[in-house]
Amino acid sequence: MNVFYTTTAGWEEDYFKNDIFNNNFYNFNISFILFNNNTIIENYAESNNVIVINPGISLHFTENMIKNLKPFAVFHLSDELGENTKYYDLYAKYSIKILFHQYNFTKVNYKMNHYQIPLGYVKHFIQGKSSINLVENSIQDKIYDFAFIGSLKSDRNTMIDKFKNVFKTNFVNTGDTNWSNPMNQQIKPTDMYEIYKKTIFVPIGRGNSSLDCFRLYEAIVAGAIPVVVGDINEINTTFNFNNNIPNIIIGENWDSAVLLCENLYMNKDKLQDIIIFNTKWWNLQTMNIVEKINDCL
Repeated sequence: MNVFYTTTAGWEEDYFKNDIFNNNFYNFNISFILFNNNTIIENYAESNNVIVINPGISLHFTENMIKNLKPFAVFHLSDELGENTKYYDLYAKYSIKILFHQYNFTKVNYKMNHYQIPLGYVKHFIQGKSSINLVENSIQDKIYDFAFIGSLKSDRNTMIDKFKNVFKTNFVNTGDTNWSNPMNQQIKPTDMYEIYKKTIFVPIGRGNSSLDCFRLYEAIVAGAIPVVVGDINEINTTFNFNNNIPNIIIGENWDSAVLLCENLYMNKDKLQDIIIFNTKWWNLQTMNIVEKINDCL
């Protein structure tokens, strides 16, 4: 199987290579072929092809790829605003068997068999290992009550202040996210993993638009508990995952979210149960994707 993977989707690269397209999950070899808008795509029409793409690749180039490669599946990434409808119409036009997409919107009509996937985690986060079945994370190993690593936007200042008022043992580092080269950030991805691994709660502030955020999945992979604030209808839509929602602490506002965390804080068994549930949820999400790919073949 050939996986044509756009060079503009570097953030998720490890998630795709080490989890979704891990050779151990398939009975055939997998080749990764990096491409951009200027790549001359060879004719692999007789092969089983998958395209991993985002709107950094032009619609015209995408259609040429589909005509040439005849992919059975497309992974469409980075549509946080739900505005890439011309791409989804294109995939339906060419009768691709299944569309995998990151974000979930009720306003989008995908017009085809489609499946929501997690955003994934930053490249180098777990040093090239698979995130499936990592060593179980114990609540007894935690040294931080909460942690936040990332840029300040939207409601995140308020979020951090509210948590700091209650949880004094914390790790907070704010600064710009280096999307093109995360290893050039002040906190390296591997360091972030180790910090979250030692953390109980990771508050997830709203991103540029959506509540969905890489930080949520990075927290789950590392064995921390995500905390989100938002309208319940938006949360149920955003994190639907085909009616399989992760165990997220949800507040109407940051005051109520912090109070929920405070009430849970002394119940170590309950905290451990949430971590175990989310670890199983994460593994299941990946293996469901693998199963759907195998079914298509």
